Amino acid sequence: MLINFPFPLIDTCSAVLESFLSKALSHSPLQTKPTATSIFNAKKEPKISIAEYVARFRKFADCSEPCYISALIYLDRLIQCTPYEITLFNVHRLYLAAMVLSIKFNEDRYYDNEYYAALGGVDSDELKALEAEMIHLLDFKLFISHSKFRNYLTAMERYYRHCLLDCRRPSDSESDSSGDCRRGMSCAANLLIYKLLY
Repeated sequence: MLINFPFPLIDTCSAVLESFLSKALSHSPLQTKPTATSIFNAKKEPKISIAEYVARFRKFADCSEPCYISALIYLDRLIQCTPYEITLFNVHRLYLAAMVLSIKFNEDRYYDNEYYAALGGVDSDELKALEAEMIHLLDFKLFISHSKFRNYLTAMERYYRHCLLDCRRPSDSESDSSGDCRRGMSCAANLLIYKLLY
């Protein structure tokens, strides 16, 4: 189904992940180092930013925009229902697994795992393991009701208009001029985690 979104949805998805990650790091400096062993943890911090990673999906995944929202909802569910926290070391693999599950669940046609593995920077066996781990952690609950999807979409539009646009407006504040918008970070945390859908 074709949906005309009244805001740049994929850019907003990137901003949500980046802002939440920045907020999480500001509260937990230990996240700058690998912690507990996890299939999602990289051995070292990936050189590509999460925004650049999302941009690769936009360019090469050839999927509908609702898949990007569904992937964020899966991450939301994962963090609320499990001990997982998003860090510099796991955000890319978590996002990769969430996006591939979202695409396979929502799209009639999609590429094989080798394609998505190459897109995500892992081998096909690793992607298969990431998918299996995430779907088990989500208790195989990939369906998203229309009302929850619309609620999330509304929240993302609100985040874009009242957080991202506010960050981009000229300001005399040194923190705003450097792009560090505290209000935007707070909005992102509320959007990605806690109390939006549940």
